[in-house]
Amino acid sequence: METDKMTQKTNKNTDHCQLQALAYPLLRLAEQKPNDSGVGGHAEAAVDITRKVSESMKIQDNEPDFKASWLPTEIYQMIVNHIALDYNESNHDESKIRAKTLSSLARTCRSLQCLSEPYLYSFPQSSRLKGFGGQKHFRLAMAVESRRANLIQVLDFALDSERYSRRLVIDIARRCPNLHTLKLRCVQNARLGVEITQNYVDDLADLFSVCPKVRKLGLFIPFPEGSPIPLQKRLIAEFSKNLTHVKLDGGGAWFQRVMLPHLSRNMISLSMLAAGDGNLSDFLLKLSQRCSAMQRLELNCDKTTSVDLIRFCKASGPSLKFLSLDNLDYNGSIVSQFFYHMQALQDFHLGPDFPFYVKDITAMSKQSCLRTFISESDEIRPGNAIAKKASTALNHALARFLSAHMLTLKTIWLDGEFLLDKNVFEN
Repeated sequence: METDKMTQKTNKNTDHCQLQALAYPLLRLAEQKPNDSGVGGHAEAAVDITRKVSESMKIQDNEPDFKASWLPTEIYQMIVNHIALDYNESNHDESKIRAKTLSSLARTCRSLQCLSEPYLYSFPQSSRLKGFGGQKHFRLAMAVESRRANLIQVLDFALDSERYSRRLVIDIARRCPNLHTLKLRCVQNARLGVEITQNYVDDLADLFSVCPKVRKLGLFIPFPEGSPIPLQKRLIAEFSKNLTHVKLDGGGAWFQRVMLPHLSRNMISLSMLAAGDGNLSDFLLKLSQRCSAMQRLELNCDKTTSVDLIRFCKASGPSLKFLSLDNLDYNGSIVSQFFYHMQALQDFHLGPDFPFYVKDITAMSKQSCLRTFISESDEIRPGNAIAKKASTALNHALARFLSAHMLTLKTIWLDGEFLLDKNVFEN
């Protein structure tokens, strides 16, 4: 009798696992074809049936799964770990390949599904969240297994101009209690002509309010000059004060008005790839006042004055470890005016459109902490253009720089094709 009961229970568990195994590929197909209502309907039906079976059987998450594999679980775990090695740190193309491989494994059997999902859901590919259809099916996939929402750490959304789509994004984020990184961008074809309405920024504030654990924000929305401010300013303030890392691509003036006043000492990293529309005067001054422990700054300086940049670097010198600068419209030495204060700087990167002088190299020899120095400028002024023989001043300045940083320096890259004097460096 006991044997019959165990057999019945095993059969029920087997049926349940098979239902879930059938539901999963339907969901993946629905994500790949977000505009196919037929596929979406089948996926929703599969989820509904699976949920009802689970409730009727009162299956708990911690019950052992049906074992369909012949090899020890440890072997499959090793295979999955090998595929997922550095999964979230891979470049975009490699990450897509790994995600596709993991998705294929997850569809083969229940065991591999459970082993693969921590990677697939912790850092879901942005393509899965692309558009309303993809977001809808992603939420559906979360509903199949309650554990999936707990796995999610990073979400990368395209915020649509349609409000129903934005409310769906808010609902997805609300279900993810361990979310720590949020990336927001415009729909691809709307980026150049995006209209930011009051409802848009109010929904943005609502989204922030359901993400209390988010510490890293990527805001890639080109807020036009004069874009409205959220009515619920308190929600913005509560969210902003906890941020540690911010990456901007456009919308710098809106960020300065709405979020910058609420940043705190928690903030240690800012990347501004493009400033966008509007006035950014005093941006760096306010940043240094609000965030006195900054460790990392990556700045496109097209809306920044040399005075503001020098003032920020002097104020942040004791803590700043990474500094990347480009696109500063200024004729004259800048680095020499602040580098003496860069006591903690380890990685220094100057882009092709940042002025660089022999005088700057001399000033950089006064410190001895750099691990990496990269200059993409094809000219070190004065007078050291491409394919020209380096001046005596440049040769000696570089020799002193290398000597000063010899104990820490691992990488140096100068983009200019200068003919250096080997004798200076040998001596």
